[in-house]
Amino acid sequence: MSSDSELSEAINSIFGWYHQHATTCYVCLSDTAIPITALLGRSLSEFGVEERFLWAQRRFHEA
Repeated sequence: MSSDSELSEAINSIFGWYHQHATTCYVCLSDTAIPITALLGRSLSEFGVEERFLWAQRRFHEA
């Protein structure tokens, strides 16, 4: 990919296809860098906004 916008467009296209055609989606949650307590149902409001933004930031940098 030559630019972030092309990468974003490709990811959105893939997501759109799966959203329309797939009945099940599997995600490897250990790849998210989100604490297990959040994944097991701990309220996201118990985590600071900065911490939640870091989760998203890591997701994009690891891709």
